[in-house]
Amino acid sequence: MNRIIISIFLIVNIIYGINPPQNGNFPDGFWEKMRQQDIGLNYGDPGWVNKISKQVNDPSRDTQLEFNIPVLLGKYADASNTYFSASDYQNMLFGTNPTGSMKTYYNEISYGNFQVDGSTGGWYQSSLTMSQAVENTKQYVAEIAALADPDFDYGQYDNDGPDNIPNSGDDDGFTDGIVVIFPGCMSGNDNIWPHQSSLSSYEYVTNDVSANGGNITVSTYMVCPELPGSGSCVTSEICPMGVYAHEFGHVLGLPDLYDRDASDGDSEGLGEWCL
Repeated sequence: MNRIIISIFLIVNIIYGINPPQNGNFPDGFWEKMRQQDIGLNYGDPGWVNKISKQVNDPSRDTQLEFNIPVLLGKYADASNTYFSASDYQNMLFGTNPTGSMKTYYNEISYGNFQVDGSTGGWYQSSLTMSQAVENTKQYVAEIAALADPDFDYGQYDNDGPDNIPNSGDDDGFTDGIVVIFPGCMSGNDNIWPHQSSLSSYEYVTNDVSANGGNITVSTYMVCPELPGSGSCVTSEICPMGVYAHEFGHVLGLPDLYDRDASDGDSEGLGEWCL
């Protein structure tokens, strides 16, 4: 049973790690903008995809997998207001609140075999405006990672080696992933769309020494909005946990199972049955 559950994480025949629109189609020009920024072309964290593969292919392994991820709140240069704090997101993602969290979700669907936890910091003030961050999201993410560096030991988030001890010398020298939360909500072409990708040429080399030599590098990332809503933000509510759980699944190598192509009729793939 353990191998069957973990094998769910090995579906790596994917194209883009993009969150589906709440209603209707993606904004005009959306996919072209994603391609221009090279978003989604490097999918999942390579170290963790390899780690999970070894877990499945070695029946003698019965170790519970644990994933620790930093969550960074990044404010735009022209964002006048933010509505929720780091502690709000810490509770929503990793707490034991009655409505559930990302942590309790992955614990439940893995029958206790996969644990995700993390630490949250910010808001960190970016030098980029919202429109600039939309046009160059990777630069925005790299800047937030750099601003958070004094507050985080990124070595504690590199744990894709077999001994399950972070930054012990058997890891790859890269953080397994980071979460960046941007102000506002999903609002078409006006704000960043939630997705998972890698920083590519914007990879950030941290101040934290890697046990393998050199310094820990940030590459794999996911971005999600502060608020729910598309076009019109709901400032009284925090963005639902499901958006984060969806994008985190992409960090692990899970594919999108909704219909991304409007040209083939009204099919929604798995639609509402899909995370």
